[in-house]
Amino acid sequence: MENKKKILIVGCGNMGTAHLTSFLKAKSSYHITVVDKVFTINKLKKKFSDSFIEFQNKLPKKKSFDLVIIATGSKERFLVLNTIIKNNSIKKILLEKFIFPKKIDYIKFDKILNSQKIKCYVNCWGTTLSNLLNFPKMINKKTTINVTICKGNYLTNLIHILNLIFDGIGLKKINNYKLTIGKVFKSKAKGYDEINGKLSFNTKDNYIHINILSKKIKDIFKIEIKNRKRSVIYLNNKLKLIKKHNNKLKRFDFPLSSVFTEKIYQHIDNKKYSFKFISYKYAKDLSLLILNLFLKKSIKNISIR
Repeated sequence: MENKKKILIVGCGNMGTAHLTSFLKAKSSYHITVVDKVFTINKLKKKFSDSFIEFQNKLPKKKSFDLVIIATGSKERFLVLNTIIKNNSIKKILLEKFIFPKKIDYIKFDKILNSQKIKCYVNCWGTTLSNLLNFPKMINKKTTINVTICKGNYLTNLIHILNLIFDGIGLKKINNYKLTIGKVFKSKAKGYDEINGKLSFNTKDNYIHINILSKKIKDIFKIEIKNRKRSVIYLNNKLKLIKKHNNKLKRFDFPLSSVFTEKIYQHIDNKKYSFKFISYKYAKDLSLLILNLFLKKSIKNISIR
């Protein structure tokens, strides 16, 4: 057991369970600790009765972990992180997006990371899709990108889509952000918000224009790229990724966390490995961009899952 990598997963809902599953499927052996509420822990014990997992309903103290995965909601994430880091020794952290709902939490967490020298990553799939689809090659100098996200999932997927687009264009080349909100309503996830809206922006040279809107569609998202040719990318409800480009049709399996979390962890320092978590700094820039768009509209308390 001493040679096993020690993994801590806090929050074992859908995403936490997906991360857990990837480590249980792995060829390597891990010592895994899962923390959640008593009700959830009891269900997990039945589901994973054949696996060696240490289940707890309280955050650990005076332990050491090679990787800590925080799969809680964004509202409680900073408090959970702060408590775990203060009381334990940690090498790496993996966060779910949306990282934090308040700007002050990013400032506090930056200080903690700098003082503890912990490597931190975020499970945002835009960069992985960019590599998988060879997305930058689909964009010419004069291009219009129209993205449609299925209604009810706009805010939860916006950071992923921005991650994908900025991997193809570059975050610092963007200008003139305009967010139009039709309606703010309660998300399916309890305690969180969703919107019907549209985000538009362009590159500083005004050659590339991007529109991201919410609309009722049969797919999870659809991306139309218009330049000299028209290309389409979409993710259907069976989690099949389809790319139509240069009169060629390609299908990909979506990189599910239940399959790839452990594999990405094993290759986390391998720059050539196509499947990636993004850095905390990059995810922070994307998160603050989104929060600032709402602040400009005097919406201070938007809760993004």
